[in-house]
Amino acid sequence: MQKLPITELLYLQDPKRLSAHCQLVAVDQTPSGETAIVLDRTPFFPGGGGQKPDEGNIEWPSGRMMVRTVLQDTGKALHVGRLDGDDPVGGQQVTAVVSASPRRLNDRIHSAGELVCAAMRQIDNRWLATGAKHYPGDSRVLFNVMLDAGQREQLKNHLNDLLCKMIAEDHRVVISTTSDPEHVERVCGYRPDYLPKGEPVRLVTVYGPFGRPCMGTHVDRLSEIGMIEITSIKAKKGDLAISYAVR
Repeated sequence: MQKLPITELLYLQDPKRLSAHCQLVAVDQTPSGETAIVLDRTPFFPGGGGQKPDEGNIEWPSGRMMVRTVLQDTGKALHVGRLDGDDPVGGQQVTAVVSASPRRLNDRIHSAGELVCAAMRQIDNRWLATGAKHYPGDSRVLFNVMLDAGQREQLKNHLNDLLCKMIAEDHRVVISTTSDPEHVERVCGYRPDYLPKGEPVRLVTVYGPFGRPCMGTHVDRLSEIGMIEITSIKAKKGDLAISYAVR
């Protein structure tokens, strides 16, 4: 794969932007050999942090790509999909349009997952997330705690009540970026040891005093999530797996 310039991710500055005029840098290939379009900038979310990539279209006067996924490769966003019409060429101006409905759902699901994290810390500040998946129909957050079956059932009921209360309060979701490690520690309540050193950190706070490092897309206010239902709580390889759905 040829060396290409880094793609500017427009959602980081304007999370609600779903279209943009862009310059096509190259028609490249993914590591598996699929066709990929690389743009100088993109409104597409390239996936990561447990969130699905965006879908949509890239269009030019004599053709288009129906984008089924977006991959990240050393700073480049690879828009992967099916080409229709004439092939695009490097330097060509194109229009990139994100499908609004899937993005909106992903916003709700990811924000719901962050609210589950905030609710767990309301219950016990020592309960930290160790992993997450925010996919439609398959959303869960893992935590560094072990509970027996009776405790898990009590927690499920408590979380459902607490999440309903939190959403009703309709707090604004706050997103900020900092290069100050001490500020990261203040916002998170601890210093995450998995963040790349010397790079800016994007922080998302959905409720209460603590936020988390997060590169995903989110709603503006908690009421936009709708309703969160905790569907199951299971012990999984030393962690607690809390599965949830948005309604």
